[in-house]
Amino acid sequence: MKNTQISLFDLVHEIAASIGFSLPPMSLTAEVMTQKIRFLTLDHTISDFLEFMKNNKVRHVAIFDPPTEPGSEPFFVGIISERDVLRYTQPYTAKSTDAAEHKKGMKKRLVQFVTRKPTCVSPNTPVHKLISVMIQNHIDMVPVLDDTKLVGIITTTDILKLLVTFDTAVYKLSQALETTPSKDFNETTALNAWTDRTAKNIMTNQPSCLGLKDTLEKAIELLKKNGFRHIPITNENNHLVGIVSDRDILRRLPHADTRHASRQTEFRDSLFSVPQNTWGMDAPLAHIMKWEPICITENCSLADTAEKLRSEKISCLPVVNDNQKLCGIVTVTDLMRILLNTSDPIS
Repeated sequence: MKNTQISLFDLVHEIAASIGFSLPPMSLTAEVMTQKIRFLTLDHTISDFLEFMKNNKVRHVAIFDPPTEPGSEPFFVGIISERDVLRYTQPYTAKSTDAAEHKKGMKKRLVQFVTRKPTCVSPNTPVHKLISVMIQNHIDMVPVLDDTKLVGIITTTDILKLLVTFDTAVYKLSQALETTPSKDFNETTALNAWTDRTAKNIMTNQPSCLGLKDTLEKAIELLKKNGFRHIPITNENNHLVGIVSDRDILRRLPHADTRHASRQTEFRDSLFSVPQNTWGMDAPLAHIMKWEPICITENCSLADTAEKLRSEKISCLPVVNDNQKLCGIVTVTDLMRILLNTSDPIS
């Protein structure tokens, strides 16, 4: 490895070229984006949106302005996520007034909730720049625009798939180098440093947890204070028994009268805002959480971790030991950061 400032991503491509190994395309946004775009229009309702999400197993939808003239194409306006509408759809008690609010909310048109002019990238945006945009803006979906035309979308699912693709390429290259008489020790070491990583190397140790008797109000305070989306729930022996997500919490909150602020700095305060003495805020998390969450152990490989997140369509995995004691937590963002780091010079 002559160039000590080379990144792992470039090194992989350099080694592949030197031994005639064909790599899958994974450098530009156009090479990893989803091109088949399903969308709704401004005239669709929240009810339509929820049905669309259920049928297509997605959490974000591109929104188009319906064509105004015969033969004209729909115009891309923005996006809507599940979080954008949850406070307008779920009755949180059995009171008739809540049921009425729920029914009324389901009929609201998406024009009231669409995020216009969302953060976008182009088809030629380098993958690592794309990942950086997603991490810095705390977003799970990025539209890909060619001028003003929507040509694709990138979600965290695409990034997880990319990580698995990259991991497979690194593994095959490291195997190929083992049979190369003139193999470079430093190159092999650099590749092995990637393949040897496990969940233990990237997880958040001793994550903030709550207990079964802690309340909905306490969970909201913790989410707002720390800026994360998931809270592991443990028992008195630190055994993992469940997990609560921000979506689980939003489904329990009362109907919102106004849409939350769009700026990230205001997002959590406004999204979780409820009047004082709101009914149900003292509900124990045992009534809200998901029991027996999917989890992994510390020795789970990066690729297996990414694939489990992708296949299960979840965004975090608690890490436990053989006794089901909580050791840490791995999120999609953790894996995105690891993939982003492959563009840094190898130390």
